[in-house]
Amino acid sequence: MSKTSIIIPVHMAKELLGKCIASIRNHTDIPYEIIVIDNGSNDGTDEYCRKERITFVSLPWKHAVSDACNLGLRLSTGENLLLLKHDVLASRNWLSGMLQGLNSQEDIGIVRPSLTPIQIHLNKHVADEDVLERCILFKRDLLNKIGFLQTPQLFADRVFHDYCSRASQAGYQLMIAGKVKLNPDSTIERVAAHTP
Repeated sequence: MSKTSIIIPVHMAKELLGKCIASIRNHTDIPYEIIVIDNGSNDGTDEYCRKERITFVSLPWKHAVSDACNLGLRLSTGENLLLLKHDVLASRNWLSGMLQGLNSQEDIGIVRPSLTPIQIHLNKHVADEDVLERCILFKRDLLNKIGFLQTPQLFADRVFHDYCSRASQAGYQLMIAGKVKLNPDSTIERVAAHTP
């Protein structure tokens, strides 16, 4: 089975990162690697990564999320590429569910998870924007075809959404498949679960 590179950009959130990584380790039984991009933190994230033997890069100051993600993509070795924010908790079968969706059709470009139970829906990428901006999965072939992430001119925090739009413009389908949770300790507002 092909390996998935899980790239996690993080800034000043060591405790949430620890919970995220613990959930990945507890709920992922297929090949993966974790790459943390410590985006200018001074909270001990680098020491945590060393202690946990996690591949990481510690940037000296905070960069744009797109730049941090692109650095992780350049370091990755997996055929499948997953960009994940540090406040996401993996659930049982989360990655296998997303990979099933990604490999279900040739024209699937990007898969994102849902907060609802495992399901597969095509082109439902405009709802659950908060989840979309926290986790996307795609193949290296897509990266080779449409390039690296860019920072949108209007909404710099919608980097993943922008990448999905570029994939869609290139003729790829977008899909919801798999389930994750938002960390209950996160300072973000919890997204209400719904059935698309």
